[in-house]
Amino acid sequence: MRPEAEGGNVLVDSPRFASQLVKKISAMGGVRKMCLSHQDDVADHVRFADKFACQRIMHAADGARKLGIEWLIEGEERNPESIVVNLLAIPTPGHTRGHVVLLYRNQFFVYR
Repeated sequence: MRPEAEGGNVLVDSPRFASQLVKKISAMGGVRKMCLSHQDDVADHVRFADKFACQRIMHAADGARKLGIEWLIEGEERNPESIVVNLLAIPTPGHTRGHVVLLYRNQFFVYR
C-alpha cells in the first residue's frame, strides 16, 4: 500500500523475510510503516523493522508491548486511528482481542 501524500509504503502484516521479497520491496521504495493487524501475522516483523527502519503499529490487546511495537493502538471497537493520510486502523475485536482492519480511502482490508 503506497499512501502517496506520506511519501512511503505501508506494509500490512509481516511476511517471512525472504530475500527476493525484500529486494522487491526495496525496489518499490522500502517500508515506512508496518501495520500488524493481529497477533497471528507478525512473522519476521523485527527483521523488516531493522532492514527498513520502519515504525510498527499494532493494537495493545494483542501483546504489542511484549513485541516491542513502537506505536500502540489502544482504542475501543470501531474507534479508528489514522495511520497516514487516507489510511485508518479500526479495532475490530473478535478474531483476536486486538484485531484491526484497515480502511484506505473507501476500501476495507480485512485480515484473518
